[in-house]
Amino acid sequence: MCYAAEQIVDGVVQSIKLITEQASQRVAEFAFEYARANGRQKVTAVHKANIMYALFLLLPIMYILAVL
Repeated sequence: MCYAAEQIVDGVVQSIKLITEQASQRVAEFAFEYARANGRQKVTAVHKANIMYALFLLLPIMYILAVL
């Protein structure tokens, strides 16, 4: 993931977040590996995909890893 922010005018900042499928895969794999290593039964994915459309990449990856 890559973040960039710039101040457009005083008091207004525009922020851009680049999210790739590969980065989403890494996040999801880490979550499941962490759960296994710490004896967890479940992994919960919390997201803001309703306003951050790029997060739609994470959800299908989480579902795929959940069934493996």
